[in-house]
Amino acid sequence: MIQKKIWRGITILLTLVFTNSFAGNTVKNIYNPYVQQLENELEYELVIQHDNRTKSDKQQRHTISYGQAINDHWLLELGLSGTNSSEQNFDITAYEFEAKYQLSEHGEFNNDWGLLFEIERETDADIWEFGSTLIVLHDWGKWTGTANITLAYETGPTIDDELETELATQLRYRHKASFEPGIEYFKSQSTNAIGPSFSGQFKFGGGKNLFWSTAALFSFDSSKPDNIVRFNIEYEF
Repeated sequence: MIQKKIWRGITILLTLVFTNSFAGNTVKNIYNPYVQQLENELEYELVIQHDNRTKSDKQQRHTISYGQAINDHWLLELGLSGTNSSEQNFDITAYEFEAKYQLSEHGEFNNDWGLLFEIERETDADIWEFGSTLIVLHDWGKWTGTANITLAYETGPTIDDELETELATQLRYRHKASFEPGIEYFKSQSTNAIGPSFSGQFKFGGGKNLFWSTAALFSFDSSKPDNIVRFNIEYEF
């Protein structure tokens, strides 16, 4: 019964995703629904966007964040983002707070579920974004599929307040812990792209782990950036 209600909600969200306007600049690491008790993490992410439509055709976004689990269900995270390009020097552009909640235990249902709540402030234009993301993960043998479906509200003095949607999906093959190939798809106002991804994990003992992932995305739409490269590294301790 609970899963039927959740799937009904997903159907509504996906309808919004493919019929409404979409939030921009949404390419980032795809979230899983899990929280490890007493977990601490440091994370760095780099997104390089290539766009022949603009004079500054390569833009880089750097994000560094720190997260801490306060129990076995909640993970809180603070992040700082900055951008630079061939035309602009590095500049801090956004601050972000995230709270991830693990809804179900691994294997408790047919799918594993989580929720992510985000507050972000873009410093240049004084734009605030409040978002919530439904995280769904499903295993088929050695394959894992993950979807992040986001509903966000943007407000600020320089824009019209609006409700926006985002979709990020990943299918990966669990070849071995240190190397898992896959494919990712992102859809938003500024992105409609798909491409190969690679990820892995290295364990050092004592609960210390290093996670890495990268993806190269190619656009379906000539009105959007030509291609995007994403790299993410996370140290859990």
